[in-house]
Amino acid sequence: MMFSSNRIQCLFFILLAILKSSSTLPPVIRIGAISSDKQNGPTDQAFQYAISRINQDKSLLPDTKFSFDLQHVAKYDSFHACQKVCTQIKSGIQAMFGPFNAILGSHIHSICDALDIPHLETRIDLDVAKTEFSINLHPTQAYVNTAFEDVIRYLNWTRAGILYERDYGEFLLGLFPTFFYM
Repeated sequence: MMFSSNRIQCLFFILLAILKSSSTLPPVIRIGAISSDKQNGPTDQAFQYAISRINQDKSLLPDTKFSFDLQHVAKYDSFHACQKVCTQIKSGIQAMFGPFNAILGSHIHSICDALDIPHLETRIDLDVAKTEFSINLHPTQAYVNTAFEDVIRYLNWTRAGILYERDYGEFLLGLFPTFFYM
């Protein structure tokens, strides 16, 4: 059964309201994270800041705090990434975040999917198969293309060039001719 994004959003908000009003949440929710970026880089700081802000806002989850276990691995080292995730799972994480790398992400996604662990990821994913416990926050290529086209039309540009990166670091230049002109 295929759900529209509006229905999914409504279900998400209903679930959030139920969770917020129920007292069944544990006092601490442990979140695991895997990063292939440098330690204490912008990704780490953003993740730590988000957890801190959620914990400070008592109106969101008054009786629950988030704790996290942020691990780092080399960019293409799926073996050690899987080992670190398994160690995090043994320590009791209840959700997984990351990594941004598509190669590592598919391995972590597979582990989380097999064990029914919620997995939040923000990576380009060419496999659009829906999974029950995974949410990819990266927009699909179709949405990115539509956004570029909308900006070009709105600004009434007759030509545009966009430098973009493919899945694994290959840079390309897309040139849009005058057919976008309205």
